[in-house]
Amino acid sequence: MQQSEKEPNLDYLPNPERPAFSTPQELWFGLIEQSSHDDFDGKWVVETLRGNPGIWEAAMIGNFGQSGELVGLRDMRQGFFNADTLAVLTTREHEPAVEEMLHILDADEIHWLTRRQTEQALGMQPAKGKRVALARWS
Repeated sequence: MQQSEKEPNLDYLPNPERPAFSTPQELWFGLIEQSSHDDFDGKWVVETLRGNPGIWEAAMIGNFGQSGELVGLRDMRQGFFNADTLAVLTTREHEPAVEEMLHILDADEIHWLTRRQTEQALGMQPAKGKRVALARWS
């Protein structure tokens, strides 16, 4: 069964009504969908994120902190956004739920930024309970 045929896990959904997402988040959803490759099914990832809005605050995709972090530029003219790492902003309270969601999405690696890394990445001190997960698909 292909990942896009799987039912997204909606166990975490505290409110079945889906909220409106910000315009920037909708743009990132589009890039996540365009990034589908190998074991990464961008449409399934977006469906799952949309279905679980209560456990995360923002999500984006890229090649964060890796050599070739601008490789997305290379294939953009061909209509493909080449990225393999999903960054998810959440809170310490929802960290276990986000971790489980990322496992369900078959991420090959899940790494949580430290408090200091989170503060640097978000440009805020203190991090005020914010947590950032980096999920990577090969």
